[in-house]
Amino acid sequence: MMQPFKITVVTSAYNAASYIGRCLESVHDQVWPADSQRDVVMSHWVIDAGSKDGSVGILERWKAGTRPCVPLIDDGGDREREITTQGGSADSRTDAPAAGRPPASRYAFDYLTEPDRGQCDGFNKGVRVASGEWICWLNADDELEPGAIRAFMDCLEAHADADVIYGHTRFIDDQSRPLKTSYHIPFHPMLLLNAVYAPPSSGTFFRRNLLLEHPLDVEYHYVMDTEWFMRCRHQIHAVLADNVMCRFRISNQGKTSGQIQTGICTAEHQDERVKMLRKYVFPRWPELDERQAGERLARYRSWSRVFYYFLKSRYLPRYVTNRFFPGLANGLARRSARAAAAI
Repeated sequence: MMQPFKITVVTSAYNAASYIGRCLESVHDQVWPADSQRDVVMSHWVIDAGSKDGSVGILERWKAGTRPCVPLIDDGGDREREITTQGGSADSRTDAPAAGRPPASRYAFDYLTEPDRGQCDGFNKGVRVASGEWICWLNADDELEPGAIRAFMDCLEAHADADVIYGHTRFIDDQSRPLKTSYHIPFHPMLLLNAVYAPPSSGTFFRRNLLLEHPLDVEYHYVMDTEWFMRCRHQIHAVLADNVMCRFRISNQGKTSGQIQTGICTAEHQDERVKMLRKYVFPRWPELDERQAGERLARYRSWSRVFYYFLKSRYLPRYVTNRFFPGLANGLARRSARAAAAI
């Protein structure tokens, strides 16, 4: 008998009560691969750092199987629906799942709350306690795009040797309304080392053994994902799935929301970027001092951006549609989600 394929979503959280409910719902409500070739077991671990804002109460209710109403805004942003689910424990409910939801025996939720050293420490803990062969990194204020698990499984079937699978990112506001979509390019170490492009982290799938061997560096709090890709660039086979996988929230509570919106880093964020460059980029030119290495990197970045935008040009029709015909783009997104749910 074929063994079930296990996926664990890991979320590191601290004082995330405003959005953690939507995050949990987005995992629980994933469109389920229904064919017999995909016996999938999905679990979700939230590692909480001792929140004081009511997050733990939300997590307790989820584990008990009684979850509060969570307002979800549809892709058009013109109506709101509320979901309330009640039942037994999160891993033993016997009530029939709603359309597109996994059966109770194929979904489990648990959490741990204790002080930690930051987001990386919490995520590493989640990886250690996870049972999945693959880990999905999901920030506490983000959401999985409907159909993300199906898209991941489809990509893995086509690229069985992949170590990392990532997709595109839909930015959302604090009410989960879509803002814009960022389309990613295939993984390229040169663009990474020239500080032009790194794959996303939230909504990305990693082989668990890879993260056990190469955990996140707890000394980083802003660029931990880019640092990980730089450190592991020679050990991974990263594959791009041409699907939106994550809904990344832009809000006043997000650590990097300001930088994404304005392009301006905080002092702490910039310090970490410099630290990372000193560790991985500048050593390529040992004959240069730091100022000279910085100048050379600036030249390399200019050349690399040309290549980067060449790769991005394949998405120009999508960007034009999203920018000038947002109603059409949102309609297509809703249609895609409904089509996936009907499969």
